[in-house]
Amino acid sequence: MASPVVREKGLRDPLEGRAFLCLVLASVPGALLLLVLIVASYGAWLFFILIGALAGWMARGIARGHLRANAVRVSRDQLPLVHEALRDACTKLGMEEPECYVVQETLWNAFAARLVGRPVVVLYSGVVDALLRKGDVAALSWLVAHEVGHVAAGHLDASRSLLWLGGWIPWLLLWHSRRCEFTCDRIAHFVTGDGGAGRRMLVFLGVGEENAGAVDVDRLLRQWWTHRDELFVRLGVLYSTHPPLLARIEHLGEIGR
Repeated sequence: MASPVVREKGLRDPLEGRAFLCLVLASVPGALLLLVLIVASYGAWLFFILIGALAGWMARGIARGHLRANAVRVSRDQLPLVHEALRDACTKLGMEEPECYVVQETLWNAFAARLVGRPVVVLYSGVVDALLRKGDVAALSWLVAHEVGHVAAGHLDASRSLLWLGGWIPWLLLWHSRRCEFTCDRIAHFVTGDGGAGRRMLVFLGVGEENAGAVDVDRLLRQWWTHRDELFVRLGVLYSTHPPLLARIEHLGEIGR
């Protein structure tokens, strides 16, 4: 369930609700088609659906077990700097701390997921190590708050799993995913109160640890404004689960004013 702070502070991206509504409406014919298939097949399709659901549940359970056996769970006594960022985000958002793990992976990435009924935040060691080497605890806090934002905004709620029924219009599903990312950027900005930390984090994702300090953000934004309306840029965005990094940097500048 979404944190009331997200609603009270107006942290949800203005277009996320519209994308969610469109996806719900698209789910109706998807559900009707599924019902017709179940009836027409005398329940055979229901059997395959249940098998698929069981396989998905097993896969998520195995993924959670893998984390518990191979990653380090963040706590007050384990990776305290990361835990401080997690605790601060959850306190400001009025929610319980989800399970949080750091896993060995050189990629700069992090994600939040619901695994066997519980929300889990996973941080890859590549990004955590790089930010700590830079001494940029603020950017690390922003990253943690962004992932916690998915939990706070209700993006991992079990009820949302039914939205796949609207996936027969994939562009709607992807649009909703991109607006959810903007929501989490807004939540991270609220938690840290530091738009600069978010922009640095996104620049790090774009060019890596060593070159991030040499990037001129104003020039980067002019690059975005120059190319954002080009056909292949628009097509790339249309088929992406995440907004372009440069669009997210622009968005952080807008909400920080």
